[in-house]
Parts: sequence; structure tokens; C-alpha cells
Amino acid sequence: MKTVTIILLCLLCSHSILPAQELNTILMESTFKIVGKTKVDTLASVGTVFFIVRPYTDTARQGRVMLVTAAHVLEAIAADNAIVFFRKKVGPNTYVNTPTLFQIRDHGKPLWMHHHDPSVDIAAMKAGIPSGMNVAFLSTRDLATDSTLNKYEIHPGDEVFTLGYPFGIDANAEGFPILRSGKIASYPLTPSSSTRRFLLDMNIYEGNSGGPAYASYNGRVYGNMIHMESVNFVVGVVSEQAFSSPTHGTALQIGVIVPSQFIVETLDQIK
Repeated sequence: MKTVTIILLCLLCSHSILPAQELNTILMESTFKIVGKTKVDTLASVGTVFFIVRPYTDTARQGRVMLVTAAHVLEAIAADNAIVFFRKKVGPNTYVNTPTLFQIRDHGKPLWMHHHDPSVDIAAMKAGIPSGMNVAFLSTRDLATDSTLNKYEIHPGDEVFTLGYPFGIDANAEGFPILRSGKIASYPLTPSSSTRRFLLDMNIYEGNSGGPAYASYNGRVYGNMIHMESVNFVVGVVSEQAFSSPTHGTALQIGVIVPSQFIVETLDQIK
């Protein structure tokens, strides 16, 4: 592994929630690559994480920064510290990729919270952002629950976008994630408690896991009416590639997404 500069984390107790902006850009600036050693010294695990702000109250514009990812991404990293590839903004549209030591365990004890159902591939933890790093924040209000999906009648064939680092590859030298998209390929989508997941018609590779899956529509038909509004929310977390059998078999070029309802439930477990 390449030598990295270690930057001490500034553990912020709160952060401001940004006003509404273009969702693709906000998530580009809140999604990062995470890398860490596995139990096999010669191997490293790579995945994707994103940061979001949990407001202190329903109306507050201040909240606690939380890291969200797929649980298996953190579990695969054996050490107490991983490396998150933050970005420092040094000028207009100019960034420096800044690998930073990031604590995920305390003497072997995980600092993250796994969803109370161990079969749900979601993990979240309180997070500190290193001083000087460029991070945009969505609010947890932007996580789609079952009621959100039902209200906007999200259905098979709708386009969903994802951000991540397939095989650990960045979009550019600045370290931004790669944006990809696919159509929802399964039905029904709710209730999450029984569907457990939904599928996207797109390939998922090692390194994509943990990235946000989100919807962004300008104008939407629901309730038998055309609504001229911008509809934007995170619908889930990228989990894995679907295979033809439980023992993997043939890759189906289908991505598995864990619904955001489970992100909300996981965050609710954190005091």
C-alpha cells in the first residue's frame, strides 16, 4: 500500500445542513473511497462510504455527521483504522486527493452500528470530518422511506443513479467517484420489511459496495397527475452483484440495493 499522509481527525460535534442544491453534485462531494487491510496481510479491501447529517430536531439546520455504507465494507477491514480518500478544495473546481487515516474500531470494537437484523447489509456511525476537507452534506430527511416510495409511485423501469469506485478506480486524479445508472428491475419495492432489497439493471463490481443509490426526477407523474417539481432522494445503498446461485455461480449483471428505509432504522439505533 502506498505511503499516505496521516491527518488528525477534527471530531466535530455538529455540522450545518446545506440548502437544497443539485443532488448529483452534493452526493459527488459527500462520497469517498475507503480502503483497509484485511485479515490477510497481502490483501486490501476497497469500498465506498458517504456522509450525511442527522438533524438534532425535525426543523433544525444543525446536526450530527454520520457515515453510511454497506456493513460488509467495514467488516472486511480487519484493522482499527482504515484510509478514507478525502478531498481538499484548493481553488475553483480544483481539488487534491487526500488519503486520511480514519478510525472505525476502538481496540477491536466496532465504532459503527449494524442494522439490528444481521442479514441487512447496512452500517452507520458517528463521524468526524478532517479539518479543511471538502464535504457536502445531505440531511437524513433526504433518505427515502417506504412512504416516500409509495407517495411518488417509484416503480420498475424508473432510473436510479449510483456512485462508487469499481475495482477501486476513481473518476479522476482528484478522487471523485464514478456515476453510473440503471433501471429498477424488481417488483414490488415496498414494504422493505418483506422485500428486503430491490434490483438494478447494471453491473456491480468490488469497490462499488456502500455507495449511495439515488433518484432525481424533474417532473413526475403520481396520483394520476403530472407534478412539475424536482424529486430527489437517496433510495438505498449499493450492496452486491446478483448471481445465479447462492454459491455465486454466474454473475447476472444485476445490482442489489438495500433500501434507505434500513438506513433510517440503523441511524435510529444510534443514540
